[in-house]
Amino acid sequence: MGSLIADPFLRTIEDLGFGFVVLRAQGNVCSVNRVFAEIVDCSVADVEGRAARSFMDECNFGVFLEQQELRRQGATAPYDLRLLSSQGASTRVYVFPTPLFEGSEYMGSCGLVLAEASQREASHPVGSVPSHVKTTALALLRSSPLAFTDRRGSPSQRLSTSELEVLERLTPSNSVEELACELGTSATKVRTLLVNIYDKYGVKNRIELLGLIHVLSDADAT
Repeated sequence: MGSLIADPFLRTIEDLGFGFVVLRAQGNVCSVNRVFAEIVDCSVADVEGRAARSFMDECNFGVFLEQQELRRQGATAPYDLRLLSSQGASTRVYVFPTPLFEGSEYMGSCGLVLAEASQREASHPVGSVPSHVKTTALALLRSSPLAFTDRRGSPSQRLSTSELEVLERLTPSNSVEELACELGTSATKVRTLLVNIYDKYGVKNRIELLGLIHVLSDADAT
């Protein structure tokens, strides 16, 4: 969990095995706890600041967008979807969301996230988070800008070793399959790593990525 949240309730849900996430209105992850990070097989630092879509396939991202719209309308009904880990593994989760508003402005949402196994084994009731946790999450959204560079330096400094290996070999024309062969891994994993890289640089595709890197390189040289 981000260091700004130091709350007894959040420490309790770590022990219970419940994931916890705070999302910005734009769909980027503002803060998570250790349990959520483990569901997607990443560190907390690697999850925070990322677009939620990077943990979903196209079908589940569609479900997520529909649910985001319901949050904007104030809905709190739980829902389920599948999250993808950094290795491409799929985990069904149950989300218990709470929309966060400042006056009439929708700021984002927070909520509990349970993996399917945890849902079956849970002996404690699950629902909307307590009011004091909502207040803390809202404070996080106010104080944490959307831009990822304010928290952990430049995008390249936040790439994992695997992501750096992909980026070093990426050209405008080589295919995912060629990259996978070069790296001795699967095409699925390379696609996941590319999505992670795009999210960290705030771009949509490799052309935008390579163009931005060229601009950043020129800026560093001046």
